[in-house]
Amino acid sequence: MPATPAIDLIALDLDGTLLAPDETISVRNRTAIKDALTAGIRVVLVTGRGVDVPIRVSRSWASTCP
Repeated sequence: MPATPAIDLIALDLDGTLLAPDETISVRNRTAIKDALTAGIRVVLVTGRGVDVPIRVSRSWASTCP
């Protein structure tokens, strides 16, 4: 059986997945993002919205993630 490939990248949808209805990120999700980044896994945001929302979201977690 082949070895399980290492996770290199996590893509997160914003609306209804990462973001709550009030556009906040839960503590659980912030912790998971922080753990992924600490492990060297790239985290990218995916959305059908304009670029302003993912920029704002990534800045909001930057204060609590490396």
